[in-house]
Amino acid sequence: LLYLIGGMSPIDALNHAFSTVATGGFSTKNTSFAEMSSYIQWVTIIFMYIGGVNYALHFRAVTGDIRYLRDAEWKFFTAVLIFAAGAVIALNLFA
Repeated sequence: LLYLIGGMSPIDALNHAFSTVATGGFSTKNTSFAEMSSYIQWVTIIFMYIGGVNYALHFRAVTGDIRYLRDAEWKFFTAVLIFAAGAVIALNLFA
């Protein structure tokens, strides 16, 4: 639904939604997400992050258990992603 709001065609939105949840990053376009709007790219980033988190933690969050914020796996996953994103940004800025 968020892809449709972002201006994707229904078939592209469906295919990209499946790819995003599976965190595969596949696309129906040759240039992948490069030709998409920044809105669509951010939707993809957020849902790929959610898709990469352990589903047991999603269950905890939905049931109101806030212990998932203290989970070691979630902390490590988030830290690695932040470090990797920072490294990519630094390489692009200073290389």
